[in-house]
Amino acid sequence: MNLSPFTLRSRTPVLPPPTYTVDLQCACDGSILAAATTDAVVAIYDIFRLSNAPTPSQLLNTSVGAITGEIAFHKGNPMLLWNVEKAAEGRGRGGQVEYEISIKRFQFLPGSFGYFPAHKPGSTFSVNCDETLVAVQGTELSGEDADLMFWDARIPNAPAATFSECHSDDITQVRFHPTNPKRMISGGTDGLLCLFDMSTFDEDEALDKVIKDSSVNRCGFFGPSNEFVYLPDDENPVPREYEITYMVDCKYSDELQRLFVFCGSSTTDNLSVMNVGLEEFSLVYTLNGGHNAVVRTA
Repeated sequence: MNLSPFTLRSRTPVLPPPTYTVDLQCACDGSILAAATTDAVVAIYDIFRLSNAPTPSQLLNTSVGAITGEIAFHKGNPMLLWNVEKAAEGRGRGGQVEYEISIKRFQFLPGSFGYFPAHKPGSTFSVNCDETLVAVQGTELSGEDADLMFWDARIPNAPAATFSECHSDDITQVRFHPTNPKRMISGGTDGLLCLFDMSTFDEDEALDKVIKDSSVNRCGFFGPSNEFVYLPDDENPVPREYEITYMVDCKYSDELQRLFVFCGSSTTDNLSVMNVGLEEFSLVYTLNGGHNAVVRTA
């Protein structure tokens, strides 16, 4: 595989320890990098100055408690960033908060929606490709319910629908199709991968297919037309000949039409980039020198 080699250009702590980074996202125009942290802070970096000035150009403090851990830039506006957070009691339910870079997000008050009590914290979310129909937020297991909740992105004051029968354990990830605003998948620790057609908010009608596997940590669409779904196996991530102990994330290259998986090692702190073939993995790069602890996002 003919790929240019990577070299380490800079290292920077987002915030002092024990804070760590849980998600990294790049704006649609490639100019801004956002890093979400465990301290409810989103650090904003100017990508074009990152090598020479590896410090945040802005720290966006969500002010009211931990975000879910996932963030997403608006697909058409690099100055808008989606995230879901727990709002402090007395805060408004939603809207856009203005900063130098604005954050467009859904907030919720624990207990403010009759079917969204405080003991169901948010765990993951996704926004569909046209950003006009729905946003999704998964919730952790409470009793026998693990809910998927849907908002009309234009009317965020209350959920448009709630699906409560698809998963029987914690929902770990939800992802919309990159080009089809009606297609979505969800995965959970119950070992279920659910494919939905969101042309309807009727749960029985929307659930298209269910795949039973081991506990789902990550899932997503990939392929030339995003016609495939990846589902990493955390228990057996890669062949034993590679010094790899955990999986970080999967990324698909439209240019190369290849799926890559990023894996970490608890013994070397290196980050390995693996090419995923139909029948085998192959090592593309070993990125070293950048980290000295567990890598949580790539």
